[in-house]
Amino acid sequence: MVLIPGCEGTRPRSPTPVIGPISERSFVMRAHVMTVTTLLLALGGCSGVDQVNQTEVSGTYTAAAVSDAVFDRDLKTVVIGDPFATAATPVAKPAFDQAVVDLLTSAGTRPATHYTTTPGATAKPDYRIVLAFNTAAKRPAGQLCMAADPAASETVLAPPPGTGPVDVSVQAALCHGGGAMTAANGVVSAVSGPDAPGFRHLLWDVGYSLFPVNDSRSQGGPCGLSQPC
Repeated sequence: MVLIPGCEGTRPRSPTPVIGPISERSFVMRAHVMTVTTLLLALGGCSGVDQVNQTEVSGTYTAAAVSDAVFDRDLKTVVIGDPFATAATPVAKPAFDQAVVDLLTSAGTRPATHYTTTPGATAKPDYRIVLAFNTAAKRPAGQLCMAADPAASETVLAPPPGTGPVDVSVQAALCHGGGAMTAANGVVSAVSGPDAPGFRHLLWDVGYSLFPVNDSRSQGGPCGLSQPC
């Protein structure tokens, strides 16, 4: 990642999830506009600045229940797409999947869980997270969880020609059964690979957004992110 002098280490903060009923649904989905800092960085030519610009929390989400389901257990991690397939040093899909798992692990999210693409006996089969990179269409979060095979249900944009840095978008969801309990969308510009600081920070921010500490039990309704009440 190449940063303009003075931009190093400067990132906009991730939005705080907003919980509560809206338009007969059990969640609030609020797009967060860029902060003044982000705008100034963009105008100044800084690259690699990540932003989680949208978060969702279902009324079915409770921190205690999720902790019981994933703490010190394997958590199935489904990775869709590979935005760095044509980067200067191409990244094979299995290696990219493992890089995503490693970055989520290094974020130190709570509750502590074992992100893995090959969960073992400790995993609760109804729980998983899905991360879709550079998909052709932005879908409701719940659709990432409803598909039996999320990777087969999403169309991924082909990486741009050439070997330069790429822009990366991600849609992520914490799934319970066929519904999304939490979700986050994020972007980062001009990153050269999964080891770039901007990509690492994006994955960290997404990981924290999927496991908010706030308990929605007293504020939300009975429906998931993909279901109208």
